[in-house]
Amino acid sequence: MANLKTKRQNANVDKIAFITSHPTENGWRSHQTFTDFFEGAKAHAFSRGYALEAFWLKEPGMTPARFSRMLYTRNIHGVLIAPLPRTMGHLSLDWDKFAASTIGHTLRRPDISRAVHNHYRSMVLALRNLRRLGYRRIGYLMEDNTDVRTFHTWLAAYLVYQHTLPPQDRLGVFQFHYNIAKDDIQKWLKSERPDAIVAQYNEVLPLLLNADVSIPDQIGFASLNTGWKQDDPAGINQHQGRTGEAAVDLIIGQLNRNERGIPAYPRLLLEPGSWVNGPTVRRVEPGAQRALLPE
Repeated sequence: MANLKTKRQNANVDKIAFITSHPTENGWRSHQTFTDFFEGAKAHAFSRGYALEAFWLKEPGMTPARFSRMLYTRNIHGVLIAPLPRTMGHLSLDWDKFAASTIGHTLRRPDISRAVHNHYRSMVLALRNLRRLGYRRIGYLMEDNTDVRTFHTWLAAYLVYQHTLPPQDRLGVFQFHYNIAKDDIQKWLKSERPDAIVAQYNEVLPLLLNADVSIPDQIGFASLNTGWKQDDPAGINQHQGRTGEAAVDLIIGQLNRNERGIPAYPRLLLEPGSWVNGPTVRRVEPGAQRALLPE
């Protein structure tokens, strides 16, 4: 650890760029997940002797070549690519000049080192905790764009879990695009008869309530991205700040080893989440035999 930088509080502190590419300069700040990534990364960078500063790639008149020159002339050698606003995106920077990492799966090209929430493990954790509460018929409401952004890992874990169940106990996934039609969700509920539902984020809850679903009296609900407020739904706290920390560590490691450019073997760091109880679940009487949950 001798070559790790100590904390410095002067104006010449080395900087790491937090690069965003939303349509507007501060559009990313309206998303709690993004700001948690940034604040976690910023605090961790400071503790390691660096300053994290946000830069907007879509500045009017900006080109990738000009952007790369601007960073390099400012003596910025580390770049953290924020999650892109669209899925399966790519960025064209002068990568050979920088130590780089990204957060999440949205940057597909180039393939650089990345820190990601362990979505697969978090689905397993949610299913296990719902079963401990007595729920047996656990359905999954999946927004298709978010499924792509998470590299289908939540879906993969859920389908593995379903595979462990007897065929008559398996539930079909309810897939939707941004919004849920009341008639569609009611048909699915009647067909699949879930006693609990897992969804990708908290905003699904009001859509269920609008479909006249009583939670938790009728059906339990768990979100895979929750835990900011005391009255948030039960589910998984992703601890996004820790994912931001991990992305910074990837960059600092490259800087300390004098590594630049696109790596031949990019590293992937998976950060765990934790289960949080909430008002959307309750203990119910056990029903069918416990299924084997995937590790």
